[in-house]
Amino acid sequence: RPRRLTEQPLREMSLADAALEYVSYGWFLLPVEPCGKAPHGEFLHEIYGDSRTTHLRRARALRVEVEYWFANDSSINLGVFPCAESGLVIVDVDDLRSINPVFDTPTASSGREGGGKHFYFSSEMSLPMRAYAWGHLNPAHAVLPGSRHETGRRYEWLDGLAPDEVGLMPFEDAQSVFGISL
Repeated sequence: RPRRLTEQPLREMSLADAALEYVSYGWFLLPVEPCGKAPHGEFLHEIYGDSRTTHLRRARALRVEVEYWFANDSSINLGVFPCAESGLVIVDVDDLRSINPVFDTPTASSGREGGGKHFYFSSEMSLPMRAYAWGHLNPAHAVLPGSRHETGRRYEWLDGLAPDEVGLMPFEDAQSVFGISL
């Protein structure tokens, strides 16, 4: 399981507090448009002088930086980049009718009512983004729980499957469930 800053469960935290937990995990974060999925370009430009996300893909946002994001716009959503540097692999399943993954060992998983699911894994390998009929391996970024969808529904960690509850399964142990060979 990732290193914890507090004993409060992730599912009970505000997005701003959960963001600081994600920073402690070593995850590469980015501010996302309120009630959206796209990087918050206007906000990025205001803070960094550039709306591109390249710098946040290459270097983790610092705790003080993430605190600054929420202090300046408490309505932002939060995204995470899957990358080898953080050891994070994300599987984004959009079509749960075409694949309903079942794992021998649980892994951190999130979703929203009426939507798809994100499965979070660990890996030391650098895995590229790939599209499949059911969704994506390592999408450009994933919207994190605590964020709001355009419908107003919250993205949430699935019951008992937050990273502070089950941790991240090694992707190599799960790749066959998705029909992925590396």
